[in-house]
Amino acid sequence: AVQSVDPSGSSAVPQARQAVDDITTLTVALLGPVRSHAELLEKAARHNGGHVARTVGHGDCFFDAVRIGIAEHGMDRTIGELRELAASELERDAAHYEPLYHVEDVGQRQAPDFASFCQRTKFGSELATALTLAATAKGLQMPIRVFVSGTDVNGEPQCNIHTYAEGVMDHTRPITVLFNSVERHYVGFVHTGTL
Repeated sequence: AVQSVDPSGSSAVPQARQAVDDITTLTVALLGPVRSHAELLEKAARHNGGHVARTVGHGDCFFDAVRIGIAEHGMDRTIGELRELAASELERDAAHYEPLYHVEDVGQRQAPDFASFCQRTKFGSELATALTLAATAKGLQMPIRVFVSGTDVNGEPQCNIHTYAEGVMDHTRPITVLFNSVERHYVGFVHTGTL
């Protein structure tokens, strides 16, 4: 099974998340009963005027979800180009990102050091972490909204929405990705009537 990192869990980097605004929590009371986290994300997408778009696996699901999201804004980038963009942003602003890398939960990443993390991000062997989301948003100059499936303290399904936008000047072109916290997999979001 493909593993990805929960972008909103307590293991996310606190400093990287300072640009993450909790927009809202979508609950079952709002969306209706669900039988799975996948169904929860489908209902959250419909509630927000869109639908879920399948993504590739093998550790590239976040970048594929971003590729789908930017296509709605007329941008055409490959997964490889998006990985390179994230790695370049991490390397360009290493003074900012490297200290955050060292406080990020080690379970979020596979690389033994920051330089390796950047290289592994670029060449496809590193899964998306909170740093990856922040660097991708800044590199694209587009906020990234992440819908994360989860459960509340009573075990009821809910969908938390976070926005990564640190260093993004223009907030008029957000993209949305969806994260299934059970399957540890990102899927794309497409507005109804587009693509």
